[in-house]
Amino acid sequence: MSRRIQRTISVLITVCLMMCVIFMTVSDNTYAASKIHLRKSSVSIYLGKTYQQKLIDKKGKTISASKVTWATQDPEVAVITSKGKITAISRGTAKMTAKYKGKTYKFSVKVKASVWGSPHDLYLKVGETAQFEIFGRYTCIMYSSLDEYLDYEEVISDYDHYVIEAIGLREGCEKINVKDKNSEDIIRVFANDPSLSNTSVNFELPSVTVELGKTVDVKCFNDKGCLMRWESDNNNILYAWEFRKADNCDVLRITGGKLGTSVITVYDLDDPSVTATLDVTVVK
Repeated sequence: MSRRIQRTISVLITVCLMMCVIFMTVSDNTYAASKIHLRKSSVSIYLGKTYQQKLIDKKGKTISASKVTWATQDPEVAVITSKGKITAISRGTAKMTAKYKGKTYKFSVKVKASVWGSPHDLYLKVGETAQFEIFGRYTCIMYSSLDEYLDYEEVISDYDHYVIEAIGLREGCEKINVKDKNSEDIIRVFANDPSLSNTSVNFELPSVTVELGKTVDVKCFNDKGCLMRWESDNNNILYAWEFRKADNCDVLRITGGKLGTSVITVYDLDDPSVTATLDVTVVK
């Protein structure tokens, strides 16, 4: 066989191999694009911010959120609504799912922070002092409160670390907002007066049902409008409250994070024997 023929055969083989590779690549990409998929399989957002997750069909169109069941396994890190909107709660990673037509699509949400406070809940008595810290990565850190129930001042001030000392002025709860250009956090400082001990506390309902990713408000009454503390026996739910809205009543807002049941207990800070419980069931 002549060298000329050998070269021709070699060129033909090379061309055939290249065409096979191109065909396989195009086929793989077309197949991948034809699948139902998430907008992002891994989401990264700053503390206090939100992100809209989406499920995309085979044609590249967004599937209606009402047809998708969204859920989080870590509501203490991030929560997601029935429409796929994610809210970052605390630093860490949350595992989430989107269920559509019997199939589950998994994704993760990493919550990062350029500024945050510690601890998130600080308890002190009226007239006493306690300290909390603010950490950050940027020099522009701001914090503020309404100054209704406490006063505070900086004890240590550095470009990325603050130590704040708070003093309770009168019984109540004060939210301190900590933020910079990227993220924000909230520290709650509770000042309680031991002379105002409760005689009873009770929820308006013994139990409540909340849908996954949705919220429900429940009132809790106490005789003397004293400071109370709330706890849940698991992380199926996320809860927050507005302190002393009216008529010695606190409004508890509950968000369904995972399917299942939870028990919320509220008790007087000065007398732990004064309690009330609320059964919460999270359903689809």
